[in-house]
Amino acid sequence: MRRIAFILFALVLFAVYGGVALAAAPANDDIANAVNVTRLPFTETVDITDATPAPDDLNCGTLVDGNTVWYKITPSSDSRIGFHIDTSVQELSISIGTGSPGSLALWQCSFAPNDALDATGGTTYYIQVATCCGAAGGPVTISMQEVSHLSTDLSIDRLGRINDAGVIELSGKVRCNRQTPPGSGVTVQGTLTQGSADGWLVPVHFSNGCSKRWMAWSTTVQLLSVEGFASGRAALETSVFACDQFDTCAVPVTKAGAVRLR
Repeated sequence: MRRIAFILFALVLFAVYGGVALAAAPANDDIANAVNVTRLPFTETVDITDATPAPDDLNCGTLVDGNTVWYKITPSSDSRIGFHIDTSVQELSISIGTGSPGSLALWQCSFAPNDALDATGGTTYYIQVATCCGAAGGPVTISMQEVSHLSTDLSIDRLGRINDAGVIELSGKVRCNRQTPPGSGVTVQGTLTQGSADGWLVPVHFSNGCSKRWMAWSTTVQLLSVEGFASGRAALETSVFACDQFDTCAVPVTKAGAVRLR
């Protein structure tokens, strides 16, 4: 009886410390058990520490994926779907494929924490979250939501300032059709010319995102030519670039016109 008890105790120790029963892969470790996302917005946290690779996994570029988990979504109509990853795991990728499990075609992939998919209604997209390059796993929160079109508007002030040292300051306003969060990219840049003098506007970055209300911008001009600027008329061309947290980017807007320096 004691021998049987000892054997059972040894088996328990082996299972716990020998690795037989310690690993518990996530439920969506395999593409066959991909989480079916039927409603947006969607958020889920999963620990991919014990997730495993498979021969039919998607590889982002030429890099081999490690711990993988799967999601799938079939939008009912054409839409743009944004993805956001929140994790401390290093070297994590999002790969999106279409087709059938076992023979997926890689549609797009990214190592950025934010990405977006222009999805076609009725098409099933398989989303793989994976570690890479030997990185350890850990908790990963994935969020998906439909993102709307982003557009911008830009204005320039027709009067610029030039001081005795030749330093020029130009200004204007910019806005978006919807609010974007802090950290999303909004940049104003451009060029200024006057005869044989030309320069570029030191780019203006808005760290708090883009607003539906006009936001004032002001910047100086970096001289690119031997000849400097003087008081009087000059030609200004400015452009605004904006993206949100899901890589939905507006078509750049450019405004050009004459400004008076004084």
